[in-house]
Amino acid sequence: MTEIVVSCRPDGTVETVLKDQMFDTREVFGVTSRKINRISEILPTEDGMQFFIRWLRGPFAGTTSEKNFKSYEAAVEAEVATINALRLEGVSFA
Repeated sequence: MTEIVVSCRPDGTVETVLKDQMFDTREVFGVTSRKINRISEILPTEDGMQFFIRWLRGPFAGTTSEKNFKSYEAAVEAEVATINALRLEGVSFA
């Protein structure tokens, strides 16, 4: 993953994926606390051989990814790409 989308809302809230190694909001914005709302989670398939995304918030809430991924890292990449694309379309996960 080489990019993340940061959404700044009119009420002053900031939405972004939690990737402190790329963009630590505590340092950038000088905040001492933050609220983290999980948008999705990566889970293993029943046999433990692949992974899928379970959506907890937003337009896909209550669904799982249509495809399974061979690695946890591949699922995370797909998860972040989907969240970034939705944020670019103006979707808020607040």
